[in-house]
Amino acid sequence: GSTGYQNYKNISGQYKQAAEKLNALASADQKVADEIQQEQLSSQMNEDSAKAQTFKTKHDTLLASVVQREKRAQEYQELSDQLDEQLPRIADAAAKAGTYAAWQANPGGVPEPDKLYKYAVVPPKLENNSTK
Repeated sequence: GSTGYQNYKNISGQYKQAAEKLNALASADQKVADEIQQEQLSSQMNEDSAKAQTFKTKHDTLLASVVQREKRAQEYQELSDQLDEQLPRIADAAAKAGTYAAWQANPGGVPEPDKLYKYAVVPPKLENNSTK
């Protein structure tokens, strides 16, 4: 029961971490793309169209990577959020299953032998009325 719950909780955390990493990579790619764009503009101003085209291609490739990583990060975050929403239901289902399994194992609710006290049957002590 609780191991299944814990597995879902761990998976949710893994999706969340993956989303954070993808967002960090997208941010780093965006910074590099901005720098490359500056190089492209500089090459255009210097009338070096071949170099400018090379920088433009690199810039466009990085921007596509940024968009792809941000989209994947959003998908992962949404999956994590969906799992987090389901965790209370999973815990509730596990608790109900545990209760049902316990009832199936012992429908009468009879205590386990190790839970019973061991009694020795001793007759009650009688008062001796003859000494009065």
